[in-house]
Amino acid sequence: MVKKAILFCENNDNILELANFLYKAGWEIYSNGTTAEILKENNIAFKIEHALDTTPRNIVESGLLVQKILRTKLASSDQPFENVDDENNVFLVCVNFDPLVAAFETIPKIGRGSPALTSFRTTMIRNCCTNFQNVLILTDPIDYTETLIELRTDDVQTTFRMYLAGKALSLVSAFDSANAQAILSNNPFAVDQNMSFMTMAYKKKMELHHGANSNQKAVIYQAGSDGGSLSGFKKIQGRELTHKIVADTSFAWEQVCSLYANLKTLSAVKSENCDGYAYTTQFTPLTGTVYTVMVKYRLVVGAGLDTNVVSSFQKTLSYDLDSTTHSTLACSAVIDGVSASQMVKYEFSTIVAPGFTEEAKTILSENRGIRLITANRPSECPISVLILDGGCIIQNTYRQLFDKWIVPTKARPDQKLCDEMAFGMCIAKHAYSYANVCIKDNAVVGISSCQSSRFKSLGSVSFEAKQTFKMHPTDDGVIADVLCCDSMIELCEPVKEMIDLGVKAIIQTGGHPNDQEFIDYCDAHNVAMIFTGVTHTNY
Repeated sequence: MVKKAILFCENNDNILELANFLYKAGWEIYSNGTTAEILKENNIAFKIEHALDTTPRNIVESGLLVQKILRTKLASSDQPFENVDDENNVFLVCVNFDPLVAAFETIPKIGRGSPALTSFRTTMIRNCCTNFQNVLILTDPIDYTETLIELRTDDVQTTFRMYLAGKALSLVSAFDSANAQAILSNNPFAVDQNMSFMTMAYKKKMELHHGANSNQKAVIYQAGSDGGSLSGFKKIQGRELTHKIVADTSFAWEQVCSLYANLKTLSAVKSENCDGYAYTTQFTPLTGTVYTVMVKYRLVVGAGLDTNVVSSFQKTLSYDLDSTTHSTLACSAVIDGVSASQMVKYEFSTIVAPGFTEEAKTILSENRGIRLITANRPSECPISVLILDGGCIIQNTYRQLFDKWIVPTKARPDQKLCDEMAFGMCIAKHAYSYANVCIKDNAVVGISSCQSSRFKSLGSVSFEAKQTFKMHPTDDGVIADVLCCDSMIELCEPVKEMIDLGVKAIIQTGGHPNDQEFIDYCDAHNVAMIFTGVTHTNY
């Protein structure tokens, strides 16, 4: 019996080596599409397989090909297949495609009565897997080398056949998952519905130099057809990427995007005075501002908002200069030569920005430890996932900073304090809880997170703000303008100390049994308090 091989690929890497071996070993090769064109150009004999052209006139032939695959049986097999003859001899099928791209191309065709090419490919792959003991199903070029080794010895291991079948089913599963995501994401019946089965398709993007530790391996997988903000990252200069670099880069860019996304949509918030008077709090538009944030191990260790890159960068450094080493710096504006000449002095591991001028790239290349990454897509992840041993927890992402402001104190914050509280809450929202952030002149002067209690976190942020003041004394003698909290807090000694040292506004969730005591203390010290009613617990 002459063995037949089907070669029909989108990714034709290494296909010639496989085809040459099969041809010289006496196999009959059947192909179509771009793979057939490559075989023809390289003088490898093959026959056109019309079943692979899934136009309506070839639907019958496509069905016959699937039947041939199912009926193929090795001579040594004792499986009770009927009608075994020279027609049912498809012993190798090599087919691949990008399941995420294909899924989003298929969706518009649903309901139009036109069969999709990819749907036939997945049908063919599924049936190859059904008959994996007899049919080798290749869907990844990296497996061709081992396939050739085992074919040359004429002893293909069952475990290898199972491995290929499992990998093929993973490809089909990704296609089905992406199809489901594409359909449900735009379906009104699926809003706020949790599916009975969680399926998410991710495509391998790249292998990293190493994982969180040098003895660990790490791989980036990209979700969906466009991959979100991750697909917009491009390393243009510097050393290899590691787990920490990618994690910090993604987190830092998320901070930049979150600030502008929140304060663009949140130009105003409904507010209510202590006497019940309703009014609207306006926020200053961010047009013409530059946001710079410094991140280390997915923790914010500095942030600044100003009218230009250099000033914003200097504000970012004012909080924790010691943490610049191996940290990631993210900026909302293009890095030019002037700002690069300031940044190159520090041992950043990465700088991420929308772009870099040629002068900036030249200057920053003087520090070989700095990687440059451009980002051109906003971070808009709709869910957060916590991986568990044997499962995961998925929750939707709450994007709004607050729905309303209740001002229970006699003092109302002025425009500067309102803007700084919105800025500080953007940072507190993404910090690990309990999170407290002190802001002075649109720069972080104190931040505390990952604490086991609110009291410890407040004590820590008070200490941090005082340390920053010692290093950078202010003309007005005030350590911080505002205190921003991701949950409710109560009146305690660290808060009293910060008020004594100049804090003029506090924004928190509210709802503590001792709120009135806190309000009275603020009134006695002319401090404005804001209750939002919204927590931003993050862990």
